[in-house]
Amino acid sequence: MADPPSDSGVPSSLRDPDFYFEDGSVVLSAKDGTQKHTTYFRLHKGMLARASPIFRDMFTLPSPSTVEKYDGAPFVEMHDDAKDLRELIALLYDPPYISTILEGKDFTLRMLGPTRLAKKYEIDWIRKMVASQLEKHWPGTLREWDTIADEQAEITVFMKTNHDAPLPDDTRRLREFPEPLSSILLARECDVTSILPFAFYCLLLWPVDPLANYDYAPAWKVPQTDILPPEDWRRLFVARQRIDRWFSARYHPSDIESCVYRSGLCTTTISLNPAWFSLAKTDDFLRASAVEMRGIRPDCLGCKKRHEEKIRASRLNFVQNLTYFFQLSGNSEAA
Repeated sequence: MADPPSDSGVPSSLRDPDFYFEDGSVVLSAKDGTQKHTTYFRLHKGMLARASPIFRDMFTLPSPSTVEKYDGAPFVEMHDDAKDLRELIALLYDPPYISTILEGKDFTLRMLGPTRLAKKYEIDWIRKMVASQLEKHWPGTLREWDTIADEQAEITVFMKTNHDAPLPDDTRRLREFPEPLSSILLARECDVTSILPFAFYCLLLWPVDPLANYDYAPAWKVPQTDILPPEDWRRLFVARQRIDRWFSARYHPSDIESCVYRSGLCTTTISLNPAWFSLAKTDDFLRASAVEMRGIRPDCLGCKKRHEEKIRASRLNFVQNLTYFFQLSGNSEAA
C-alpha cells in the first residue's frame, strides 16, 4: 500500500467536495483513469459496513499495530477508479441521486462503473435495481419489441417534422431503446441475459460512430467502442453472415407465387417474394417487415391473410434465432 500524503501542503481540491465528512471514521482514496490524480473520501464505517459485507469484514479485522492515517482517520487506498467509486458512494449516501441516474437516457453508461464495484463489494441491492431497470427498458419478446419500436417511431416522426422543438409531455412518456453497447456490459454484470438478444440486434443496426449520419439521433451519448470486448465485435460479424444465410435459405427473388383464391386473377402475390428479397437487404428486418405487413393492399383478402401470416411467422422465427445469430447459446444451426 502506498504511503498516504501528509496533511501539510495537500490541496483541498483533492478532497471530494460532497463526500468528505468531518465526522467520518475512515478515509478512502482512489486514482482517476490517468493514475495522476487522487481523490480522498472521508466516510462512515457504519454506513459502508451496512451496505457491503466486504467492507464489514475489512473493518472488523484486527487492526495492525501501526495504522496509516490521513487527517486523523484510518486510511485505505482503493484500487478502483475514482469516478466509479464516487458514483457508488453517491448511491449509498444520496438516495434521490438514484432516481436522477435511472431516469436519465444514459443510465446504462453511467451505472456501468458503479455496478461493477457493487458486484465487487457484494452490494446486491444495486445490481438488483439495475437488473430491474434493464428488464423494464429492454424487450424480451417480439410483442414488446414492436411496442417500443412503434413508440420510438413516433418520436422520430416528431423530431423530423418539428426539428429543435422540445418534445411535448405525451411524447416524453414514450419509450426508447437504451444505448445497446453499455446495456450489454451492464446486463452481464447483473446476470440479466434475457435482454442480450435484442440489445445485440440494436447494436447491429445502430452506428457507433459519434459522427455518423443518424436517421434519428439517439438521446444517449455514443460511448467509446473499446469498452466492448473484441469477441463481441466478432459476434456482430458472424451474426451478419448468419442472418444472410437465414434469408437465403427461405426466400429467393426468382420465385413467383400465384393467387390460389381467384384462379390467377389476383396479381398481388407475384411480387411477394421479391418484396421479401428487398426486406432481406434492409438493416432492420423487424421494423421493415412490420411496416410491410401493415402496408400491403392486396387484390383479395385471401392474399392479404397469406402474406400477413408469412411475415408474422418469419418475424417470430427471426426473433427465436437471435440467440443463434449472436452466438448466445449452444445452438449450432438456425431453427
